[in-house]
Amino acid sequence: LVGLTITITLILAYKYYPHTPVIKWSLTVAFILTLIEGWIGAVLVHTILNPVTITLHLILALIIVMLLLYAAQESYYIENPYAEKNSKYPLNINWAFIVLGVSLFIEIIIGTEVRGGLQMLRKENPLLDSNFLLYMLGPFKYMHTILGIVILFLSIFLWVKLVKQSDSPSEVVKQSSSLILVLIFLQIVSGEILVFIKVKPIIQLFHLWFAAIIMGLISVQYSAWKKSQIANE
Repeated sequence: LVGLTITITLILAYKYYPHTPVIKWSLTVAFILTLIEGWIGAVLVHTILNPVTITLHLILALIIVMLLLYAAQESYYIENPYAEKNSKYPLNINWAFIVLGVSLFIEIIIGTEVRGGLQMLRKENPLLDSNFLLYMLGPFKYMHTILGIVILFLSIFLWVKLVKQSDSPSEVVKQSSSLILVLIFLQIVSGEILVFIKVKPIIQLFHLWFAAIIMGLISVQYSAWKKSQIANE
């Protein structure tokens, strides 16, 4: 179903936006990665959920999400060229988007390893408590926590810059910036539940969903900021 919808989207992109490389190539790469995802999914079945293959599968899925949202946002601005015309955001904050995106990307990968490590340790040592199991994980748990703090502060920094220190920020920017902070709070809560309470599959699912949505919202933020810079040149 995902492959079919992305294929249709790619065809429509080449039909309606033939001279817009940012949309065409974003969707082309997303389409190719979806094909690779299907192949990796088949490999996962034969490798009995190998942790490395699972992580690669997750990484590609996150990239696909960002590419699709980025293409959708760019097409929206083509249809609504004055959407960010009146918005004036601070200059030279593109570094914050890059650092935030990369940090979250690494955080998700480390989080996957932490979760997998905890599951294996709990299975092998069912009588040990969560604090001791965390100690057995080594430096991974500290990296996950440190990156989480970096992500939180960068998100707050961007919220202040885009919402409080900007002139006439658009609803897209205000909503996406605020939603990122809400989702990060939910991530902290669900992360603690995963660590200190017996892992529930539904909590894992929402923890991963929230991370993917945050990645997509960062893409939306950046696209809106960039559009405003171009519109006000």
